[in-house]
Amino acid sequence: MKWKKKTDIYPSTIDYNVLLSVYGRLGRPRDAEQIVQRMIDRSQHLSVGRQCYPDLYSYNMLLDAWSRSHESSRGKRAEDILNYLGDHSECSFAPDKYTYMAAVSAVIHSGEKNVIQRVERLLEKAKSTEIDSDVFLESKLLDAYASCSSPGSASKAEKHLNTLQEKGIANAVSFNTVLKAWKASNDPDCQERAESVLRRMKELGFVNTISYSTLISTYAKKGDVDSAERADAMLSEMSAMGLAPNVWTLNGVMSAWVRCGQIRRAENILDNMEQGVYAGRGEDDRMGTVAPNVVSYTTLMNGWAKSKDPKSSEKTLDVFRRMVQVYNDGNTLAQPNLFSFVTLIDSIVRSKTKRAAEKAESVLFEMYDEYKDGNLDVKPNAKLVSIVIECWQKSGENDAGERAEALLNWLIDVNEVEKDGEFMPNEFTFTSTISAWAKTRKFGKAAKARSILLKMTEMQETGVIWSKP
Repeated sequence: MKWKKKTDIYPSTIDYNVLLSVYGRLGRPRDAEQIVQRMIDRSQHLSVGRQCYPDLYSYNMLLDAWSRSHESSRGKRAEDILNYLGDHSECSFAPDKYTYMAAVSAVIHSGEKNVIQRVERLLEKAKSTEIDSDVFLESKLLDAYASCSSPGSASKAEKHLNTLQEKGIANAVSFNTVLKAWKASNDPDCQERAESVLRRMKELGFVNTISYSTLISTYAKKGDVDSAERADAMLSEMSAMGLAPNVWTLNGVMSAWVRCGQIRRAENILDNMEQGVYAGRGEDDRMGTVAPNVVSYTTLMNGWAKSKDPKSSEKTLDVFRRMVQVYNDGNTLAQPNLFSFVTLIDSIVRSKTKRAAEKAESVLFEMYDEYKDGNLDVKPNAKLVSIVIECWQKSGENDAGERAEALLNWLIDVNEVEKDGEFMPNEFTFTSTISAWAKTRKFGKAAKARSILLKMTEMQETGVIWSKP
């Protein structure tokens, strides 16, 4: 039998693009850039029929990866890639609408400087290349305005919305984005301007649950009873229009009541959610009854933690236990997160009650145990540990020095094991521990304080920590 000679198999551009699309969805731009560079390098050494140069889809997926990433330089890098495509004549393709949309998204979500001006330049460049302007591309400028709370941004967003409406391409998303811009605005008339936008939406038939939720959040910012009453009234108005609230709608009303100090009114809403009173959409977008999530409970916890109620700490703890029970009963959306635990510790520290530091420390260790068990949402950090150490320092307890130092040593050990900058002790951690020793009446406290200072100096000199004594 005569065997055929084995033929070398070379991956094609399509093969590479499949991998690039995966990296795009995952927001892994560095991996995507390596693939694009590999395509270029391989093609330079292959015959024409076997080359696999990146095409427009390749670069669009690379830009998609940058737009979905969390890197601080994503906006600048996306602009560089877009400029490369426009400046290199050897490219057999020109950027299309998706190219610009991905680049603009990267700039908007980057948090870098001059976002609005940069987005405006990119959209002008798109128009100059005869790319058809549609609602999706035009709405990106609305997104830029909504992401920036600088003075006048919301007014510019509404002005651009008017332009879109004149062109006949404004839709519910466009209007909701302008509502979002007014929610982020610090203008004194932001509520009235948001209400005006909602009235226009009603006339056009664009209003939906998202519209009301955004307006309610705008009311919640104000922090007065009148605004909370208006937020609450929106629930009745939604019902009259046949619109179902979701958990974020109800959380917004809770926040409005909490911010004006009417915590019992917020608690009534949470009670109703637990009892299945509200018919609406769950977080899976299915109709049913609206169940509370972790934000619902943490909102109420935050209200009690910051209240002047003499039992505020106990009431905060009660809400926390209630949340844990609901989660254990099967509501996975109510799983406590970092903000829940931080709010609980904050309430304990604020209470200044006997053994408050011990209770706060117990919660801290519970957080770390849960984090090690796989709940990454409750990962503690050095700042939180420092707050608990400061609580020991202010406690007046006889063993405050020992307990503060033990907690400092625990943090040093965790930092060594985890090798994570978030666990790195800082200047505040050490000074609070030293102060805890200084305030005790124990013999040898000066020597103890001195030894902690020397430890800090040694760790800084050896590069274990950054803070200088």
